[in-house]
Amino acid sequence: MRIRRRAAAAAAAVTAVVIAGCGSSGSTASSGSGTASVIPVGVIGSYSGTEAAYLQGSDKVAEAWADSVNAAGGIGGHKIRLYVEDDNTQQATAIQDVKTLVEQDHVVAIVGDVSTGDTAWASYVQKMGVPVVGGDSLHTAFLTNPDFYAAGTDLVAGFYGVASLAKSNGPRFGVAYCAELDSCAAVVQLFDGLGKPQGVTATYQTKVAATTPDFTALCQSLKQAKVNSYDLALDQATIKRAFGQCTSEGVTVPLVTFGDVDSSFLQSPSYNGMQIVDSNYPFFATTLPAAQQFHAALKKYAPSVGTSSASPLTPVQMQVWASGKLFQAAVAASGTGPVTAASIKKGLYALKNETLGGLSGPLNFIPGKPSPQNCYFTYKIDSGRFVQLSGAKPACAPAALVSTVTAGLG
Repeated sequence: MRIRRRAAAAAAAVTAVVIAGCGSSGSTASSGSGTASVIPVGVIGSYSGTEAAYLQGSDKVAEAWADSVNAAGGIGGHKIRLYVEDDNTQQATAIQDVKTLVEQDHVVAIVGDVSTGDTAWASYVQKMGVPVVGGDSLHTAFLTNPDFYAAGTDLVAGFYGVASLAKSNGPRFGVAYCAELDSCAAVVQLFDGLGKPQGVTATYQTKVAATTPDFTALCQSLKQAKVNSYDLALDQATIKRAFGQCTSEGVTVPLVTFGDVDSSFLQSPSYNGMQIVDSNYPFFATTLPAAQQFHAALKKYAPSVGTSSASPLTPVQMQVWASGKLFQAAVAASGTGPVTAASIKKGLYALKNETLGGLSGPLNFIPGKPSPQNCYFTYKIDSGRFVQLSGAKPACAPAALVSTVTAGLG
């Protein structure tokens, strides 16, 4: 069973009330608990609003996961009741949605978090004792909050992978990052900290606004800087516009990026040579039985996902599926008894080098501490198809370097 809600159009009008409520010293209500036959699970994402294009289909993937689990008899006989919230890319709405999931629906966990407002509600779920199991692990909450449990590579290790791929092209790298947020400049800090030890440097860096009508200056600067490869750390629509123009203006070096791709990229020959780092096993691949389950579930329960350029397959969809698999593994490892938020945490801590059937690098979680996940997957676009660079095996960033760079981000 699934229960879907849509963000209220008037959510902005209650911003002050919502924020005030989250800042109060109210009761630390007990965590949710499943019944003998039903496990209430929360799902939240920015499925509409400014991030909708990047996250499209990920809510349907969460529902396909729950449907496939229930069709197979549930988890240890427990069926999943899914509560789906759309925060409309509004922070205030996201806070209220999570409060609803926890206090009204009594969910035992939030699974597959792709809410762009999660930093605003991260401390709330931590106070309430509700774990966040997987999601878009590029979000900084997975680096800082011990109650966020990534099902794949986090932001820092992912950028190590970008630097490693960049090194294979040469020592000179270009970075263009979003101008809308000051925090976007952290991309350069990440690359400096992770690239220089590998012998590659961001010799060209610049801000780019999504509203930029023409990218001639960017394209010419990349050529003049003689970069060997570059990254466009922008929203996907801006990436496509900027990359298309730079290609037409003679920028031929590879684009290297962290997950900013989807199946529609294969339709343009200009993307040939693009190199990608991904948090989880590549979304397009079908070699592993665990990946075959993903594609089979989409075909059966979410047939519109991945069928066209308007509804492509994306890395985020695989992240959400892997999140569901991590939740299943945690419940299975938690022992007998009622399924609660506390039992799910117990199960997560019991997992040792869990790979979810190869969908992730080895996952380990430490009670009371953020748990970095340092292994990532790589592939490229070659002659109009995706090609895995290391087969089904992930590469891993050095734990000591990742820890140092993460600490430096504050």
